[in-house]
Amino acid sequence: MHQNDTARSNLVLLHTNSHNLVLLLSFQSVRVEHANTEHLTLLRGGRQYRRYRRLLMQRIHHDPALQLLPELLTIPLLPDAMANLIDLTSQHAPHRLMVRGDLGTGRSLLLHQLAWHWVQHASEPLLWLSLASTEARELSPHMLLSRAANALEQSLPLDGIPAETGEQPWCLLIDDWALLPSQQRLLWRSFLRSLPEIWPEARVVLALPNGDEMWSGWQTIMLSAPDTERRNIWLRHLLPNHDLTPLLAALQPTAPLAVLGERLLDIALLALGISHSHGLPGSRLELYDRAIPLWEEASKQQPPDQSDMPMVLAAQARHAYDVASAIASSGDLSVLTTLEGQTQTEVARLLTAMLDDPTPLYQMLWPPNQPTPEALLTLGRCVRERPDAAADWSMRIVAALAAQQQSHPHQSLMQQLEPCFPTIVTARSWHPHHHTNGNGVGTNGSSHRDHLSDEQAMTLLAEIVPVLSMASLFTLLNDTALYENVRWAAADALAQIALNPTAHAMLTPHTDQPADQPALCPWLDQHTPADRLSQAAYAYLAILAGSACNDVRRLQQSLSALPMLQRVLSHERRIKLASTLMNNARMPAELRTAALKLIPMADDRSTLAMLARACSDADDATRRTALQSLHNREAAQIMAVLQHALLGDGNPPPASTDRDHIMLELLDHLASYQETEASLLLARCVMGETLALVARLHALTLLASRPLSGLMLVHRFL
Repeated sequence: MHQNDTARSNLVLLHTNSHNLVLLLSFQSVRVEHANTEHLTLLRGGRQYRRYRRLLMQRIHHDPALQLLPELLTIPLLPDAMANLIDLTSQHAPHRLMVRGDLGTGRSLLLHQLAWHWVQHASEPLLWLSLASTEARELSPHMLLSRAANALEQSLPLDGIPAETGEQPWCLLIDDWALLPSQQRLLWRSFLRSLPEIWPEARVVLALPNGDEMWSGWQTIMLSAPDTERRNIWLRHLLPNHDLTPLLAALQPTAPLAVLGERLLDIALLALGISHSHGLPGSRLELYDRAIPLWEEASKQQPPDQSDMPMVLAAQARHAYDVASAIASSGDLSVLTTLEGQTQTEVARLLTAMLDDPTPLYQMLWPPNQPTPEALLTLGRCVRERPDAAADWSMRIVAALAAQQQSHPHQSLMQQLEPCFPTIVTARSWHPHHHTNGNGVGTNGSSHRDHLSDEQAMTLLAEIVPVLSMASLFTLLNDTALYENVRWAAADALAQIALNPTAHAMLTPHTDQPADQPALCPWLDQHTPADRLSQAAYAYLAILAGSACNDVRRLQQSLSALPMLQRVLSHERRIKLASTLMNNARMPAELRTAALKLIPMADDRSTLAMLARACSDADDATRRTALQSLHNREAAQIMAVLQHALLGDGNPPPASTDRDHIMLELLDHLASYQETEASLLLARCVMGETLALVARLHALTLLASRPLSGLMLVHRFL
């Protein structure tokens, strides 16, 4: 006879007044070689054991989720390297094991897998408790366990009475901790911490949500979001006969459904929908709305005496869905304040989709002062569920998340939110006063895309641009649905990275480019611009980045783009580009000369100052090209440029032979203009103390050779 055929199994369901029950499983094997009359009496024959064993297997198999997706029972939740931790039949198994994870990460399923493993291999008694029951809320842990043991005609060593199982340790599985009232959680925490003293042989596996304090003396298994490889392993396990290509594409990090690929619950529900030919949902809410009727139908197939067994897929998730539905129907958002931790987060995420406008929800979660770090994480997860709604709030929440620079959870959430930024910015850029008919078209038939000034665009992005990664900025730049000004604002942020790469090191991805090359350059080389605007922006950025690291080859390749940039760049960007090239003395003359074409035909101080610097440049070709370009300007602008070039800001520059030569050339150019203003400027140069004596005398000579106005000025000096 097989060893398992000599076992005794007891199964007791304690019915309660609630919808949940406490499931208590006891399973003990006795070696046949030691069997005697007493053991046979306990077992009441191998036939009875086999009946209980079959009953236990049936009860696990009748779980609604396992009816719909039987593959869940064998899905590899943990890497192979951690398998020894969950083989509780091993003598090396830990006596205190804590399974931690967020809602939906597979805590309940792991306990089911442990119970199933017991059916196959166990040699120890097992108690499996769901703390969602009425008894768990009303009875002390001591009383609850004693009642369970009495129902099994067993005694526990909690009152100083030795356990009837001899040296064999009991094993205790505890689930649904989050559904226990806070006061009862304190009692259970104290009880479980005392177990090593009052019941050292017991092996306890406790499923806990993240966020609860760590307990000393417990080994911990962390159930976290799967990486892409493990997620794909799960999907292939759950859907072995399906083409997963569309689903995997929909779960890519930048895809709209990426949020549904980060925990086992959603992955299982996706697999359930596909296995029933439902296709891909549009949101988490649609995913739940499709899955729950299937779940309820499967629940009807359960035997009456196990309809309230602990479920494989978190009871807490279904509870959150029911609470969110009730709040959405009643409109009473104050119920949220009575919820805790992950339950509140899950309800809030669902409400984000259920409510027409989530603004009241965000107002409820954001107190008059700053939200707590935990509340901020909840708000950020809500934004991720529906980034196109309540855009002002979304921007505010993203900015607050970005400020938590030392918090890994907040920065991790920021990275997850990055693909949503274009959607948030697009929604935010709609003018509040502009009414639409619901299709993005104004009531007068025009598009909702009103003109947006550069200043408005920068204001729009001011809250989040400083914290965006390079990838996010390129995403905004290449999003053709955004305002052009907003896209250029993203380009300006990238320009700051190009000009100051070390100051923006935190925003740049790791690359293997040379140390003197801005991290922007590989992005420009590896990514294709989306349209003509992106093409112009890429050329603009390439010139800035090339100038920053003196990449002459890159700059020469960009020369052909200058005519286009001259047409499309704003005044400020043309000035930035021209000054970057002009101020870099190591640039070849042809590049610095070409940059002069970018200087706009304007009379503002920055433009004229740049022209003045070009007109007094040490390079002959650059200087003469700049002087030649003055002929296309008005007389007042020409005089302003030459005055700045000759007299500067009033402080004498360092003396040098080259400078004297340049000043003489400028004076000759000034004398070529016959206007009275030119004579007056020559006269000022004669008196200009910042000029060398040779230049002042040359100015006097030029002034004396001019017509009557010049002579009159000379006589005044004399």
